[in-house]
Amino acid sequence: MIYSSPPDAKARENALDVTKSFIVQAPAGSGKTELLTRRVLALLSTVKQPEEIVAITFTRKAAAEMRTRILTALRYGQQDEPEEPYKKETWLLAKQAYERSKALNWHLLHNPNRLRVTTIDAFCLGLVGQMPVLSRMGIQPGIIENPDKIYQAAIAHLFEKIDNRPEKYALSLNKIFNFFHYDIDYLSYLFQGMLAHREQWLPYAIHHRFEDRLQQSLHAIIENVLISLKIEFEKHPHFNQLINLLNFASQNLAQTGNAIIIDAWPSTKSDDLTKWQYIAQLCLTKEGGWRKRLTKNEGFPAENHFKTRQEKEIAASYKEQFIDFLTQNEPDNALCKQLTHTLQLPSGSYYEEQRDLITALLDVLLLLAGELHLQFQRTGKTDFIEIAAAAKNALGTADEPTDLLLTLDNRIQHLLVDEFQDTSKMQFELIERLTSGWQNGEGRTLFLVGDPMQSIYRFRQAEVGLFIKAQSEGIGTLKLVSLQLTANFRSDKKIVEWINNSFRQLFPVVNDIGNGAIRYSTSDVVRDYATETGVFFHPHSDEEQFQTTLLNQLNTAMTDPEQESIAILVRSRKHAKMIMPWLRAVNIPYQAIDIEALELKPIVHDLFALTKALLYLGDKTSWFSILRAPWCGLTLADLLIIANDSHDQTIWETLKNISALLNLSTDAYTRLDRVVPLLDHAISQSFRLPLRQWVEHTWLALGGAACLPARSTLTDAKSYFDLLTTFESGNESLQFNDLEEKLKKAYSLSPLTEKARISIMTMHKAKGLEFDTVILPALESRTRPDDKNILVWMDQPRSHQVDNDILLAICQPSGMENDKLYNYIRSLEKEKAQLEATRLLYVAATRAKKQLHYYFKFDGSQEPGNNNSCFLDLLWPIIKNNIIDTFEKPQLIHSTPELNSSDLETPIIFHRLSTDFKLPDDIDLHLVEKKIASNEDVRFDWNEKNQIDRQIGTILHRIFKAIAKQGLQDWQSLTETEKNSRIEILSQLEALPAHTIPAAKVKILFCLDKMFHSTRGQWLFTQLSQAAARVEFALETLQYHEVKQYILDATFIDEHNTRWIVDYKTADNPDNVATFLEEKQQLYAPQLEKYGELLAKMEKRPTRLALYFPMLDEWVE
Repeated sequence: MIYSSPPDAKARENALDVTKSFIVQAPAGSGKTELLTRRVLALLSTVKQPEEIVAITFTRKAAAEMRTRILTALRYGQQDEPEEPYKKETWLLAKQAYERSKALNWHLLHNPNRLRVTTIDAFCLGLVGQMPVLSRMGIQPGIIENPDKIYQAAIAHLFEKIDNRPEKYALSLNKIFNFFHYDIDYLSYLFQGMLAHREQWLPYAIHHRFEDRLQQSLHAIIENVLISLKIEFEKHPHFNQLINLLNFASQNLAQTGNAIIIDAWPSTKSDDLTKWQYIAQLCLTKEGGWRKRLTKNEGFPAENHFKTRQEKEIAASYKEQFIDFLTQNEPDNALCKQLTHTLQLPSGSYYEEQRDLITALLDVLLLLAGELHLQFQRTGKTDFIEIAAAAKNALGTADEPTDLLLTLDNRIQHLLVDEFQDTSKMQFELIERLTSGWQNGEGRTLFLVGDPMQSIYRFRQAEVGLFIKAQSEGIGTLKLVSLQLTANFRSDKKIVEWINNSFRQLFPVVNDIGNGAIRYSTSDVVRDYATETGVFFHPHSDEEQFQTTLLNQLNTAMTDPEQESIAILVRSRKHAKMIMPWLRAVNIPYQAIDIEALELKPIVHDLFALTKALLYLGDKTSWFSILRAPWCGLTLADLLIIANDSHDQTIWETLKNISALLNLSTDAYTRLDRVVPLLDHAISQSFRLPLRQWVEHTWLALGGAACLPARSTLTDAKSYFDLLTTFESGNESLQFNDLEEKLKKAYSLSPLTEKARISIMTMHKAKGLEFDTVILPALESRTRPDDKNILVWMDQPRSHQVDNDILLAICQPSGMENDKLYNYIRSLEKEKAQLEATRLLYVAATRAKKQLHYYFKFDGSQEPGNNNSCFLDLLWPIIKNNIIDTFEKPQLIHSTPELNSSDLETPIIFHRLSTDFKLPDDIDLHLVEKKIASNEDVRFDWNEKNQIDRQIGTILHRIFKAIAKQGLQDWQSLTETEKNSRIEILSQLEALPAHTIPAAKVKILFCLDKMFHSTRGQWLFTQLSQAAARVEFALETLQYHEVKQYILDATFIDEHNTRWIVDYKTADNPDNVATFLEEKQQLYAPQLEKYGELLAKMEKRPTRLALYFPMLDEWVE
């Protein structure tokens, strides 16, 4: 059941007040996207233009979902009023928004692009494009998702001609090289990592003459820790007596040479740090726990050390009191943590060598950033970090705004940001600049939504502390009303209650902007499923027991209709790779999402070798690979013979003279007789075709498709070919390097079938999703430490403080121990990582709707540790009593197939083609329809040589497609201003030169006017509005070893059951219309007839072919 009214209904109602700015904390399952949708609907009822509302999120998927939700709601608003109260609220908002859209001729359902829902990256890209000079980006470059090669080139340039640099930079470079013992490879590795995070350290490099600020920050950080430590001590009931015990211990240690005397509580100034660290050492062991015994090393000598009886009694009393104090403290309590933190603190001053090295390194990093900028200019490419920085530059500052910021200030009335907890410092500053000058109550609003408990993207520079800062302080001068959602619409009552009880203990008690600590916010129960639900724990003593228990559970789940969706969520892909062979061995279908690397798939390995062999005829390794591949299938003995005869020539040259190879087997001669001519034909087509088409045709001709043993391998082949689509023929070296990099980032796509109710993915990938059953395996697994950086920094925002606290430290050369300051900053990062691990576990658990299952290794002999290095360490204090009391070896519930190593390790078998294999010459092996994505280039036959006319034709083609889809009436209902605006947008998308756009508009409108007043044009678009009609209908056919692709402009079935195939031609003003039409008919007749032949293989009905010339209002059959 689901309860009718959510417990946080008042907060949801308040969020629809379009006159106020809000920051909304929306925990898992609380309906965040629905709230955003309703906010947008409410705003649409008030604005003059929909473009005044801008909604920003962080992924294309989230942006698409939000846009779809809004459009779906608008359609919903046209329906009858629903009975359910909550649905009625959404319906009313949608109805009002739809009526305003209709009244103001927005036509949002037909013009969804007027809804400005975008990603943060796309928004930044748009800003840069509008102000190329102020953004310092110039002509907009291409975006590269994996810029490692460009980073490496910039580093290589940095290391060249050091002595030719300006003296300041030459001295800094030499100082850094000398410090790292001229270990260029190690420095290159460190610098590459730094470039990937340069938005974080670049401000320091630009304004790095701030030694005083570093020193002030160090003092402030130390003093904040000491204040917190003293507060914890003051909570102890015998706080005042403790000083006598500390004084006694310090006096005794002074006799052994210790110079520190604790005769009063130290101040919380950084000057007294050593005294507090001395106190911490008295209280804690080296492992960080409370001492259980005291000796002379802690200032409590044995009894015989003292002379008089009174001295002995006092010493015994003090020792007993101090031990009582220590034992009264709970392990790892707040005081223990503060003492541990105090021991980690560095000294209160930067020493001279540290300052000199940091200054030199910042000089070098600034130089490196400049080299990277130049490298971006050389390649015409850039990364998202550069785009975001350029977007900030394009806006200027609050005190010195650019024209763009002033323009946006007028255009944007309402800004909404989704997933605000994932905001980086640079993105936060961008939002600050966009809203600079906004005041509460003036009509413009900011609406931030997110859940800091789900902030899990530190590796993308997300700073969850910024969410807390915005909650307490607002953004810039804009104060935000803080709202808290509590309803969980996703999970069952038992799961919500368990998560509340457990994670309340796991999350920090209070928020901390500095380290990103987030306290737990309780969720309210909304759902109570009438099925078996709850949280279950599955300890196992070894891998075999884990396998048995898991397969039994999955077999049970697969027969349960209530468990329609099952997710196995892993922290590391290696755990998924362990589980997937088990599922395959017992034929349990599943879909793995971004788990298996594409480059490791056998079919991709063969295709990669084929690509490299075609591009590099001299690459012997690749040539041996394609001769060994199943489409050729030579034995190792035959390959050895070919290798021995190829010492002074390429493998390809040897194959072309195959008759000279006297010792090959008969089987090899037969196979090479088929393969060599096909390869010869392929090589003759070198760089005449796009890379994908070239490789795919060759693979098909060789019989590659006939070797595939399963559908999944065909999916992998398609994924590889899709990667090739992004490359054009030309500079093969650059293409191939890029291809290698893209393959490293690509994952195999498991084909989704109706039976595959099980999804396997990482916990990060599952964010935003939900499943009936969630399985979390390998809780005991530990993660590897973060990579080492040449420079570490701490930039912590503080409440009600303009400037952040900043610390910088440089690492030591390879093999040497780092200084305490470097280790301290690393320890703070480790603390942040541990806090984020708790949030990641929360995200994984809250994906479950009905059942949540935890799997972990535990044999009952030893309890997990307490260093929080794995999920089991985190959960153990909460679950240990139940686990220890009930632990026993799991019993089999169902009989499962016995698995052995051969079941799990059997690879996919690729069978060699038989020696008599032959690809059919004139038979279409497949004929498929595929939909062309709206953002793909569409093939269109043009007669005009002029590029401008070609672009105008493409714009017309897009409009024709929209009219066919939405109806002729929709276009005719637009005002002239709206038509001009739409054509202008299409012109910009098509990169039409600005000075040609006015004339292009006239030509396009003339063509459209001709069509709409033409009987033939109206008839054509009436036919295309039918369900069976197709626009940009794509067909592929495989003939011999060529894949042919054909795209039909339009096809439909008329009232007489006749198939029409129509091609648009936008030529105008021929000298002689009759002659022109006759020439075009002869030119395009073979093409149209081919279209007819292809469709005839798919259906049996009469076919008519026609060319339509809208500019001339002519029709030729």
